[in-house]
Amino acid sequence: MNTRIALIGLCVLLAQGVVVGEGPTGALPGSAAPVPAAVLLRWRVPPEAPLVFRTAMAPVRPGAKGFLKIDAAELLEGAALDPKLAQEMTQEMVFPSQSSMFTVLRALPDENISVKMIVEQISADGGAMADAMKAMEGTVQLRGRITPAGRIASWWLEQKQKNLLALFTELPTKTVRVGDTWSLQTSLVEVGHGFVCDESDYSNQVRLAALEKAGDDKVAVIDYSLAESVVGKFVMPIGPQAGRAQPFSMSMIFVGRGEFLVGKGSWRKFAGRMEIKGSGMMQADVQQQFLLVPSDEIPAALLSLE
Repeated sequence: MNTRIALIGLCVLLAQGVVVGEGPTGALPGSAAPVPAAVLLRWRVPPEAPLVFRTAMAPVRPGAKGFLKIDAAELLEGAALDPKLAQEMTQEMVFPSQSSMFTVLRALPDENISVKMIVEQISADGGAMADAMKAMEGTVQLRGRITPAGRIASWWLEQKQKNLLALFTELPTKTVRVGDTWSLQTSLVEVGHGFVCDESDYSNQVRLAALEKAGDDKVAVIDYSLAESVVGKFVMPIGPQAGRAQPFSMSMIFVGRGEFLVGKGSWRKFAGRMEIKGSGMMQADVQQQFLLVPSDEIPAALLSLE
C-alpha cells in the first residue's frame, strides 16, 4: 500500500476520537458566505504571574503497553554473539501507563517567554527503565524559550525537545482566518547516518477550524495533523558487520485539537494523540493520548524549580 495513502487514512481514523464538528459559518441560506474575520494569535503571559498547564498522558487503549526496542540479535544478525551479551545490548523502553507534567510559562524582560516542563507523576509498569522513569518525578525535563508567537527562541535544544515546544506552544506568525493553514517547526522521525531511504512521506498541517464566542473572549479552534514516515534499510557503518543491511521502517503521527483563547492569549484546552510504529532493527508500537488544561494546583516546590 502506498505510504501516503496509509498515513492519510490513519490520520483520519485517529482524528475521529479528537476532532469534533466545526459549527455554523453564519451565512444565510442562499446568501454568499461572509468573509471570515482575521485574528492574530499570541501568547499573553502576565508579568506578575506565570501561566501553568497540566498535561495528563495515557495509552489510547487502556492497559496497552507501548514500547520502543532495539534488538541486538536483529541488528547484528549473523554475528556470533554470546546470548548474555546480546541480551545486555538489547535496549527496550516501556512507556508509562499513566503520567502527568506541568508546563510553566513566564514572561521575560526581552519580551520572550520561558518554558519549563516538569514531571509530576509517572506510573511505570516494570521493565529496565522503570526506576529511571520514576526518578524523573519532580524534575525539570525541558527548559526553553519562545517568542509571543510560540516560535522557538532556544535554538540550542535537541530536536525532540524542540518538537515538544512546537506542538504545545507554536502559533501562526501572521493573522489567520478560518480555513487558513500553516506548519510547525517539527521533525518527528530521526534516523542515524547508516540509514538508506527507499521511501518517505511528510505531512505537516495546522488549520484554524473555527472562531467561537466564549463570554467576552473568542476561542480559536485549531486542528493538528502531522505524519512522517521512512522505509529503507540500516547499513552497519563499522565493525565485523560493516556493510550489512537490515530492513528498517519508522512512522510517527500526531493529530489533535486545541482551543486557544484569543484575548487571554492562552490555551483553554488542548487534546491529541501520538502514534509511533517501527519495524526492523528498531521495533516500536506506541499509541498515547493527552489532555492539557490550565492549572492552579501546581505544588510550590515544583513551581520554584530552576
